[in-house]
Amino acid sequence: MLSLSEQQVRALALAGEVIQTIRAAFTRDFSATLRMPVRTSLPLEDGGVLLLMPAHDSALGYAGVKLVTVTRAGGVKAAYELLNGTTGEMLARIEANWLTDLRTAATSALATDLLARGDVQTLGIFGSGRQATAHFAVLPLVRRF
Repeated sequence: MLSLSEQQVRALALAGEVIQTIRAAFTRDFSATLRMPVRTSLPLEDGGVLLLMPAHDSALGYAGVKLVTVTRAGGVKAAYELLNGTTGEMLARIEANWLTDLRTAATSALATDLLARGDVQTLGIFGSGRQATAHFAVLPLVRRF
């Protein structure tokens, strides 16, 4: 089984490639093959929450679940488990904090590329956390701000 740390994910998941992968995923007709139920939310101590987000794509032959905890003590922590959709074999365990941030920012970059004027020069980011950092890193790949 493949196991990827945050550092390995940062080295392997290149923002430009992630944007193109998300573009391809959004343009593919997955209505007949993708099953992705509403995420499950489980309350934890001190107002924290555990989020479970499963998905299965029969066309790709993979299933997976993203696990996210949001707590006062630890902030937002994410992990991803990838499975063979036929055998159920565990294929990968991925620390997914950066992957989550990158995927969100890459989706914003794709939306910017498709919807924003080509001559836009100003980027507004509300907030200052991990998502803001990821957006500052990724959005300049589709526009010159």
